[in-house]
Amino acid sequence: MSRGVLTIRADYCSEQGDREANEDQAAILADGRIFLVADGMGGQRGGGVASRIAAETVSDAGRACLEYREEDAVFGELERIFSDANERLMAAARQDAALWGLGTTLTLGVISGGQLFFGHLGDSRLYTWRRGFCEQITEDHTRAREFVNQGLLSEEEAACSAQRNVLTRYLGTASAVDPQLGRRQLQPGDRLLLCSDGLYNSLGSERIVGLLGGDMGPRELAEQLVGEALEKGGENLDNVTALMVMIEE
Repeated sequence: MSRGVLTIRADYCSEQGDREANEDQAAILADGRIFLVADGMGGQRGGGVASRIAAETVSDAGRACLEYREEDAVFGELERIFSDANERLMAAARQDAALWGLGTTLTLGVISGGQLFFGHLGDSRLYTWRRGFCEQITEDHTRAREFVNQGLLSEEEAACSAQRNVLTRYLGTASAVDPQLGRRQLQPGDRLLLCSDGLYNSLGSERIVGLLGGDMGPRELAEQLVGEALEKGGENLDNVTALMVMIEE
C-alpha cells in the first residue's frame, strides 16, 4: 500500500458489547487511504441501517477525494459525502416509518498527498499519535462539550455527565449538516485511531495513549484496545469499535 515515501497499514476490530446488535460500522477502502467509523442510533434496526448507509455513501463517493491535491477541492468532496449521506438517511426514514429517528455519527479520514484530511459529525473520535504525543483532533458534538466550551462544566464533570450522550450534530437530521473538517501533515511513524464512544468511555484517554505506543500491528492493537474496553466497560456495555492506521516508510 505504498504511496510515495509512505506506506499505510490499517485494520480494525468491532464488538457488540452487551447490546442486542452491533450498530457500529468501520471500513477501510482504497488500500488504506480512506477509512471511517460510524456509530448508529435510533434503536437496533434504525441505528444499524443508519451507520450502514453512511459507510455505503463513503464507499460510493469517497474515492473522488483522492483525485484532488488542492485542499479546498478535497474539503468540498468531504462536504458532499456528508450531505449525500444525510439525504440518504432522510429518504430511508421517509420510506419506512419504522426507521424514523434513525441517525449516525461519521468520522472519516482520507490520506492524499502525504496529508490526512478528515470530516466528522457526532461523538466518535479521531486521535493522532506521534512519538508518544497523542491528540484528539475531532470535537465531540455533544451537549456536554457545548457546556464545557461555555464554561458551565469542567472536563471531569463532562466525562460523567448524562449530557455527554446527547448529540448536537449528526447524520439523519432535517437540518443542513455542518461537519468538522480538518487537515494534518503526516510523517512516518504516525498512528491514527478512529473509535466509537464505547471505546473511550470504557478505557479513558490515559490508557488509550499508553496502548497506542505499543509494539503491535494495526490488527493486534485494535483488538487490544477493544478487548480491554470490553473487560473494563461494566454492565450494559455499548458497541466498541477501534480502527488503527499506521504510517510507515
